[in-house]
Amino acid sequence: MQLAADRLAAWADEWCVAINKEKSSTTLFTLSSKQNTGTIKLGDTPLRSDDEATYLGVTFDKKQTWKPHIHNAEAKPKARRKLAIMRKLAGTSWGANEEILKRVYQGAVRPHLEYGSTAWSTAAKTHQQTLDRVQNQALRIITGSMRSTPIKTMEEVAAIQPLSQRRDAKVMVQTEKFKCLPAHPMKKRMDHLTKNRLKRSSFLHESKRLAREHQASVPPSALPISFSDLPQPWNEDYTNLHISTTVPYVTSGDSQNDTARRTLTLAMIAER
Repeated sequence: MQLAADRLAAWADEWCVAINKEKSSTTLFTLSSKQNTGTIKLGDTPLRSDDEATYLGVTFDKKQTWKPHIHNAEAKPKARRKLAIMRKLAGTSWGANEEILKRVYQGAVRPHLEYGSTAWSTAAKTHQQTLDRVQNQALRIITGSMRSTPIKTMEEVAAIQPLSQRRDAKVMVQTEKFKCLPAHPMKKRMDHLTKNRLKRSSFLHESKRLAREHQASVPPSALPISFSDLPQPWNEDYTNLHISTTVPYVTSGDSQNDTARRTLTLAMIAER
């Protein structure tokens, strides 16, 4: 690792790139509590050792429990603060309806609960249930239910899928992406037996478990998208197109409201 850091420093000097050494650190990923990273220098500056490292918004802890990342996703700066907004919308005088609250949750809260889920899919169920409880609170706000209302009933009423099912679906989609990339290193690992040396679950374990559970409903293999599968509008025949610039019975004045104009326009579209 020191040789790699020396090469990085030499490359930065050659191309006049300034590296912020105060923000650079090292992390040793291990299950052992006795091992340490040692001292690695970037140039003449020793890099500090951190137990956690955040890359592209995903926090990697040294034992890969994913607890810090899930805690940050669930904490107030992200998901729970947005829940407070939903409560205010639901309690306003005009009363945001169920559809508006559902859109707020799906667009502003749920992305925080799912971000990077294919990476931390191996987290303990107790950690994942922390995020599930946030969705349960959102379901009560959306449906106006009491705390005693069954969660499954609220999911069915609001037509919102459980987070556990969505996480499993994302793992399966990511698995198929790996299989469709011939040069990806994960493709080779997908084709071989899974090792159990660490006695812990991994992405390979999760993907193969889901493949066994959904073997009857999922195709045995997915083929890469080819050029012929994409839409080709230049090959379509548009010579018989007719563009309507007016709608029967719709006047240009203010005598008709928008509802009447919309109804007449939709009737014309359905007829033609």
